[in-house]
Amino acid sequence: MNNNYSTSNKVLPAFIYGLIVFTVLSRLFPHPLNFSSVGGLALFAGAFMPLRSAWIAPIFTLLITDAVTGFYDPVVMIFVYISFICSTLIGHYILHKQRSVLRLGSSAFISAYVFYMVSNFGFWLVGNYYPLTIDGLITCYVRAIPYFKHTLAGDVLYTFLLFGCYELIVLSNRLSTQHKAK
Repeated sequence: MNNNYSTSNKVLPAFIYGLIVFTVLSRLFPHPLNFSSVGGLALFAGAFMPLRSAWIAPIFTLLITDAVTGFYDPVVMIFVYISFICSTLIGHYILHKQRSVLRLGSSAFISAYVFYMVSNFGFWLVGNYYPLTIDGLITCYVRAIPYFKHTLAGDVLYTFLLFGCYELIVLSNRLSTQHKAK
């Protein structure tokens, strides 16, 4: 157990920096709206980084890419950023101590759902697109369903990809260390 901990401590900082670069690049290349690796990054950061600083990875990534692609309505932006802070909390409370396929899939689904609910509430709250009524809010959520599919697909894909790559790197590193010790 101790060897595993020291191996992952050596790999983790470089992996986190690599994930930030990967996430920035994946947001800058053409992709379907809301199909992004930011949710996976937020879950990963929440699972592996100290909670007090885990939120920095997704927020920093969003700030960089929003600065390049152009900032948008500040109210919507705040709600989008809040949703990824929530995803970081989800990663911490569901994945920090124990990870399994079920926990990863559940976390990705919850993260996508929180993003859908929070970001669309912010979009409705702006008042430029939908009337500030219950009917307007319902219409906003209904019209956002196609984007939820993209968010869910991106969160599931990138969550499994990021966590899987990390585990493979740690395993490879551990096997290499054991092989050198023989």
